[in-house]
Amino acid sequence: MSERLLSVEDLSAFYGRVQVLRGVSLHVAPRECVAVLGPNGAGKTSLLRAITGAIKIEGEVVFEGRSISHAPTHRIARLGIGHVPEGRGTFVDLTVEENLRLGLMGRTRAKEATDEDLEWVYATFPILKRFRTRPGGALSGGQQQILALMRALLARPTLLLIDEPSLGLAPLVTAELFDLFASVRETWDLAVLLAEQNVRRAFGVADRAYVLSSGSVASEGTVDELTSGSDLLAAYLGDTETLTSTHPGDET
Repeated sequence: MSERLLSVEDLSAFYGRVQVLRGVSLHVAPRECVAVLGPNGAGKTSLLRAITGAIKIEGEVVFEGRSISHAPTHRIARLGIGHVPEGRGTFVDLTVEENLRLGLMGRTRAKEATDEDLEWVYATFPILKRFRTRPGGALSGGQQQILALMRALLARPTLLLIDEPSLGLAPLVTAELFDLFASVRETWDLAVLLAEQNVRRAFGVADRAYVLSSGSVASEGTVDELTSGSDLLAAYLGDTETLTSTHPGDET
């Protein structure tokens, strides 16, 4: 795809003096889903945090034709980049509905926020409506992941960064989430940059993927190209059967 919504060029990132990304380049087109694959420590989370301005970087990040390389995190969010961080990011002391309304309050794009959007969430996930007055921290891990994703979607971003959504979730909940990704992309004009260890799930929704190893891009290509190079995937991701199976300690 020649049109680019997000371009990352020669990106390096640091925690203090420790370098965690080394010359990473990637791009995401409008309405495209791009997966970032790699084992723990490969740099997936750091990459998403670098794009959202949360850590010090060198290199260039361009969104919708403008540089956001040194923009503050709140401005990047206002431009239309949503982020569902690893560990769900639920506001545990706020109720479910208060969490969701934070998403509506963050909307500066698309149509005006209305309660119809909230009702769409409740119709899609009735469990959130049932527990709407409960604190977010009282939900199960899977329910908190759904809540964090719905809050991000209610802000109607143009690009959504999602970090390890399957981590710690039962297979049925994971399948539900990934089905939601696919349907939302079609109806909400949304691009997704998905950091994920579960290769099988990621390949089920992604158009293309980048494989990270020790903070650098080891390989990239379409899902078909990377799938046909299974030996290459195994070299950088380890045992792909292990990575695509249920994570230890899965919960609902």
